[in-house]
Amino acid sequence: MEQVTQAILGGVAAQAVFGKTLGKRAWVVGAVAGVLPDIDLFFEPWADPRFPIELHRTWTHALAITPVGALVALALFLPFKRFRAQWKPVYGAALVGWLTHAPLDACTSYGTKIWLPFSDAWVAWDLISIIDPVFSIVLLVGLVLAVRRVSSRPAVVALCLALLYLGLGMLQRERALGVQRQLADARGHTVEHARAIPVLGSIVLWRTLYRAEAEHAVVADAHRLVPFWDRAVQERGSRPRLHPRIVASDSSHVVHRFFTFTDGLAVVGARPGAASDGSVFRASDPRYSLTYGLDGMWGMDIGSMSVHWFDARDDVAGGIGSVLAQVFGTDGAWRSLDDVLETYR
Repeated sequence: MEQVTQAILGGVAAQAVFGKTLGKRAWVVGAVAGVLPDIDLFFEPWADPRFPIELHRTWTHALAITPVGALVALALFLPFKRFRAQWKPVYGAALVGWLTHAPLDACTSYGTKIWLPFSDAWVAWDLISIIDPVFSIVLLVGLVLAVRRVSSRPAVVALCLALLYLGLGMLQRERALGVQRQLADARGHTVEHARAIPVLGSIVLWRTLYRAEAEHAVVADAHRLVPFWDRAVQERGSRPRLHPRIVASDSSHVVHRFFTFTDGLAVVGARPGAASDGSVFRASDPRYSLTYGLDGMWGMDIGSMSVHWFDARDDVAGGIGSVLAQVFGTDGAWRSLDDVLETYR
């Protein structure tokens, strides 16, 4: 999740557990500790420039490092006498705050290496987008009420509601995967690997991606799933999937790391403005896209002798502007699932 929500969650959790001991100071410690794991965003200068986001959500997000991370957070408060006098519960609040960060990141689709050093796997549960106003506001209201009343109860209630919201996200993810299976069956595709990914700011809008085995392609669909009611679809086409073997040996190792990072869903296409002879092509990560299609927000421009990173996240504001229209179906592009399936019969 983005850093504001991470701080709020850390603050709410610390206030719920240590509010009676630390009073209004508990949430401050939890909020600071809750956002500190994202210090790895500043590691980019030491990363491979061909894959600069590779170090994010790795070692500082590992659950095993939580006790050490909490010590770092504690050290920030020790210069202040009021915190130093209660250093043990302050450490506990920091521990709780730090511990909230990685599991929440794992609820998104980006991936988080929470099991380091025991496993190098990227964990992504696809329950919530990296920005979700409903989730954030519920936690913020609980935090404000808990601090104003100097009571743990509103914080506990907010945490319970947040967990219920994540549970609803899980139900929505399964609905999206169910629709995806129906579409793949209707197309005659054998699904090799599938993901359902919540769209920025909503658990009503979803994108599904699957690798179609025979076609050696990744297929994308968009879904508007009003909880317990409507199912509408937009077919978004397919694109050839990336395989590291297509790249020259001197660059294949970094491309393989990118392929693993994208959960094997990286796709290839022409690089904008490149020559039409295919000597340079673009490999992108379709899990995060400004559209419902397969144009990723970041990826690699790959040539015969070189690999260069591209990043289109500066354009994200334009993508957010259409979310409400998509949620309420006012853009006119949605079709009912039954209508779409009928076209394949």
